[in-house]
Formats: sequence, C-alpha cells, structure tokens
Amino acid sequence: MIVSLVHKLFCSHSDRVLQVQAQRVALCLVLGSLPACSSLPSYDGPYTAARPATISGHGGVSTDPFCGMGSLFSTTPQICGVRVSIIDGKRTSVLSSEIDVDPGQHTLKILCSVALLTDMRYFANDLVVSVESGKSYHLDGRWEGYCAPFITDDQTEKVVSRPSGGVPITSQYGQQPAPAQSFSGILLDVRVPVGEGWHVISAKEPNFAFTRISSETGETYAANASLFQLHETATPQEFAETIKRSVQKDTPPERFTPRNVTYAYSEDRGYPCEKIDAVYEDRKAQTVAGQQTLLLQSSSIYCRHPAQKNLAFVASFSHRGTTLLPDLDAQAAPFLQGVQVSKK
Repeated sequence: MIVSLVHKLFCSHSDRVLQVQAQRVALCLVLGSLPACSSLPSYDGPYTAARPATISGHGGVSTDPFCGMGSLFSTTPQICGVRVSIIDGKRTSVLSSEIDVDPGQHTLKILCSVALLTDMRYFANDLVVSVESGKSYHLDGRWEGYCAPFITDDQTEKVVSRPSGGVPITSQYGQQPAPAQSFSGILLDVRVPVGEGWHVISAKEPNFAFTRISSETGETYAANASLFQLHETATPQEFAETIKRSVQKDTPPERFTPRNVTYAYSEDRGYPCEKIDAVYEDRKAQTVAGQQTLLLQSSSIYCRHPAQKNLAFVASFSHRGTTLLPDLDAQAAPFLQGVQVSKK
C-alpha cells in the first residue's frame, strides 16, 4: 500500500524540531564539529589585535525548523545557516554566527545547514582565509550539489577564501556509493550515475541527489531525481507548455543566456514525459575564484507520475565548466533510464 506522500511532507512543528535535533546530534557524534559536543578547546580570541577582523555568517546552530518549508516541491535546496564552527583547531560559541579574529591566515571549519525539500542536512568543510585588521567579511554558501561555503570581503565583495579538502561529508551524506547501487523509495527507484567519484547528497524521497567534482579542472557534475507537485493537465500540449514555463522560470534571463534548448514530448514510458536538452551561459556562477561565466549543460526528463496524478518527477544530469562535453547525452542516458516509477 502506498503511504500518503502528504503525510511525509507536511510534518508537524514538533516533528520538525525533533528531526533537526536528531540530525544535529548524529552529525556531532560522527564529525565532532558542533561546539556543543566537541572536545576541542574553546576559542576565546582575538588574542593580539586591537582592531580584529570580523567574519559574519548567518543562522547559527539553532536553525529555524521551518527553513525551506515555503517551497516544499522546489528542486532547489535552501541554505538555512552558514557559520564558523571551529577556528584554528578551537571550537567557537554555540550561540553566535559572528566571530572576531586576529589579522592573518586562519583555517576554519564551516558548518552549513541546508533544507532539501522537507529534510534538514548538515555539511562540514574547511576553508582557508586571510583577513586584515579592522575589516569585515561575510560568510555564505552556495549549492553545487552540496553546500559550498565561501567568504567575501564586505568592501570589495571579492571572494577571499579557498577550500581545504574535497566534497564535505555529514553523518549520512557525501559518502561514495557502490557502482550501480540502487535506492528505492515509495514512488521512485533511482540508480547512481555510471563512473567513479560520485558522492551521495540525498538518498531518499522526495529528492535523490549525487555530485562529482573534478579536482583537476574544477568542473562539477550533478545528477538528481526529484518529486514535485504538478496540477493535472488535459492534453499533451498543456503538459509540455507547463513544464516549459517552469524551466524558463528556473533559468531567469538576467543570469542565464540560452545557447541551445530543445524540447521533445514522449509517452515511450507509458506516461507523459518531456525531454529537455539544454546549454546555457551562466553569467553569475559562484566559484572559489569568485563570480564567473561558465557553461551549464544538462539532459533532463520531466514526467507525470502515473500513480499520483498531482505529482511529477524530474531526472536530470548536468555538467558545469568552461567547455562543453561532447558525450553528455551518453553519460546522462544510464542515469535517466535508471530513474523509474517504483513497483511497490
């Protein structure tokens, strides 16, 4: 019997708080990166500077349990909080998202909380930053298949930090899946992308997500399968137009310039689907080197779920970098084919 998805998505306030608390404790036990449970010595600096530098994050550790609930069916995760958890091997205050530091270079462990539809996830990664006396800096994060933190100079708005380490991990997420590993949900079954270097970001409904980063070129790959709400449509044309409008809304012209976008309707799966292949210039891509113009290339399929008429799902495989992949379709095909309606 299919469990009501509505029951899974619209949890109560108390359930949401308990979920956040449980995941926070799990992250603490595995990474030891939360100040409340770390055995590291506490940070009580700055130690030398009369005019310290200030790094301001947001969200603190007590993240609003309702973060992300305003867009339950969006496939874009919401970053709820980014803060310094550890500085130069010493734990920071559990209550504050702002920290004063001595001028010079520091190694920071950043704790990032992200709302992936109805789930709250925590990511930890290290940053190296050099700061100047009396200056203010802003800590934030961007979604690149995981939470990628960065620090900017408030005055120049330039990125002044660099990552130290690879894809961040949490107590459950960021792990490398086994080749051809499958994940089964109530409404969707998903198989991990082909190839090495993929990391699991989310492995349960309503969002399955995987990412891969090239340490040599900085190129990023993402593969995801997500459920979202979609009103009933009377004709194939109405379905196709609804999907097209949604895609255009997610790629605003002030940031994305389309180079080539093709749409193709199909019922080869036995239910309505719209296949979309696209290449965009992303003029506001945030990278460790600052804002750049990069090429975003994707192969996606949007389908009406045959068992839940008010739901649809998208399976997407994408690449972002300075050049196009000539074999993107070949790389994407096994993943898209591996996203199927659950037979449970």
